[in-house]
Amino acid sequence: MISVALKSSHGETAEGFTIRALVKISFIQGDLYSTKEIRARYLSYYQTKQCQEPGCSSVALINSRVGGGTAGGAVAARLSEVEGWRVLLLEAGGPPPPESVVPGLNVVLMQSDADWSYFTVPQKHSLKGYVGKSCHFPLGRALGGSSTINWMMYVRGNRRDFDNWEAMGNPGWSYDKVLKYFKKSEDYRGVRRPDTAFYRGVGGPASVENKRWGTPLMHAILKAGRQLGYDVVDPNGPEQIGFSIPDMTTRNGRRGSSAESYVRPAAFRRSNLHVVMNALVTQLFNKYYKSLIGLQGFTVGPMLTRPKSRGTVRLRSPDPKDPPLVDPNYLSHPDDVAILVRGIKFALTVGNTPALREELGARFHSQPLPGCEREIPGSDPYWACYVRHMAKTTWHAVGSCKMAPPSDPFGVVDHTLKVRGVSGLRVVDGSIMPLVTSGNTNAPCIMIGEKGADMIKEDWGVLPG
Repeated sequence: MISVALKSSHGETAEGFTIRALVKISFIQGDLYSTKEIRARYLSYYQTKQCQEPGCSSVALINSRVGGGTAGGAVAARLSEVEGWRVLLLEAGGPPPPESVVPGLNVVLMQSDADWSYFTVPQKHSLKGYVGKSCHFPLGRALGGSSTINWMMYVRGNRRDFDNWEAMGNPGWSYDKVLKYFKKSEDYRGVRRPDTAFYRGVGGPASVENKRWGTPLMHAILKAGRQLGYDVVDPNGPEQIGFSIPDMTTRNGRRGSSAESYVRPAAFRRSNLHVVMNALVTQLFNKYYKSLIGLQGFTVGPMLTRPKSRGTVRLRSPDPKDPPLVDPNYLSHPDDVAILVRGIKFALTVGNTPALREELGARFHSQPLPGCEREIPGSDPYWACYVRHMAKTTWHAVGSCKMAPPSDPFGVVDHTLKVRGVSGLRVVDGSIMPLVTSGNTNAPCIMIGEKGADMIKEDWGVLPG
């Protein structure tokens, strides 16, 4: 996967969108084991380390953490560093599936037992090309949360993301304040660049590696970027304008979920971390693509990283086991469509560079899209129609428990992540983000977990490590 950020005429990232070129190849890499060996290794660990009843009922708890997701695992592991504290981690799902350690098998985890398997309600402004105008809305349901089933890309976001958080009335959340938590969490095992070494962390729990293998297409796209005047940048350095290959949360080629990076090592080293799993706290386009079946190809897809559309998550019923009504309200703001149209046009520009068109023979699949026949192919109205039919989520949903000052009626937690009007309760995960970051949200969630753990320690008079 290649990331691209564009400059506007004013030198800013063009409306905050990122182009990503996805080479659809499943590749298994690293230290591999048979499925039987993986299952034996995993189950032997998680069955012995899980806190079992009635033992858990006799544990004197100092802190309990509901949700063993990306941030939750980091919080629990860090709190267990305090001698004399007893930490209980509750996770609605089970242990990470054995196959989750193999990066190329993450696609089989979607709509599995490790996924809440939510679907959106029918969308009014988007998903016109999907059955029922609805799409899968994956969320991890296993120890490690979505870090157990995601695409493992480590993208922190842009400095302005976090400076905007603080400007919205959340002191302590500027880029300069949160950078130390990104570095604290990271064990960067990639090629260190002198110009970005200051921004990378070494020795933290979360292993981050450079992509270990790539096709000629990957290198051709980087070359195409240079032919268009863009630099190849470190995606987690000080600036993201340019082409880059995202880093991965892997160790020696194996997935490094929050369960693997934080929970598992902490549970082995310390007896005061208790983990309880399975604990729930109360239109088709086959004809359109038929001519492409069996052919090699790749997609270049624009991704909207700072959408203006806003949605809702509502309770379906009083039963906590009922899935919520998820309405992301995609593309309800016209600017989102306009930016994606710009993204498509830039993707076509990339595809027409000598590196791709002449050297690789790349050609765009130009067959008109069913449902958009009234528009002139290649025109802005055509691409807008295309977007409303074909665009779908790339996940990264945040903000349902927005961090905000008291003056914001939509805020749920304050800048210390304490829930308004509820004593002794914090929310420490991606739901507190007041605005989504410019990239994949796994890395920011780890940072939030690290910072949230320090906030809890400070409240108890424990100096953060």
